[in-house]
Amino acid sequence: MLKVYDWEVIEKLKFVASKSEIKRSRILLHDSRENQIQQMLIVLHQSSQILMHKHPKFKSESYHIIEGTMRVNYWDDKNGKFFALDYSAEKIGNMQLFGRHNNGIWHMPYSLTEWTVYLETYDGPFVKENDVEFIA
Repeated sequence: MLKVYDWEVIEKLKFVASKSEIKRSRILLHDSRENQIQQMLIVLHQSSQILMHKHPKFKSESYHIIEGTMRVNYWDDKNGKFFALDYSAEKIGNMQLFGRHNNGIWHMPYSLTEWTVYLETYDGPFVKENDVEFIA
């Protein structure tokens, strides 16, 4: 099976996100939660809020920026360190285009531009009750 998406899809996702209470939208590129690779094309508005969360240590997640700029706040409770990384589709200073994290690190992505569009890849299968822990 071949799935391809053009820029029109991003405009449609922005429209959906603009009408959404959470100010984000996505397209699932995988066929089911059982797939070993979970991929989503996500549109995130600057006013959207994703809470600090982490995934199991044996799972990884990556972000590949397509449009805009996103900051991800990280908290490594093992080493007691907080840090932030900026990801951008533009080559600006020391911003990153792509990033991957694992080992149960706390993270919170948010858009620094009006819109950020990114491809998120996550190790499947996905079981929400086991795969996402939000900070209390």
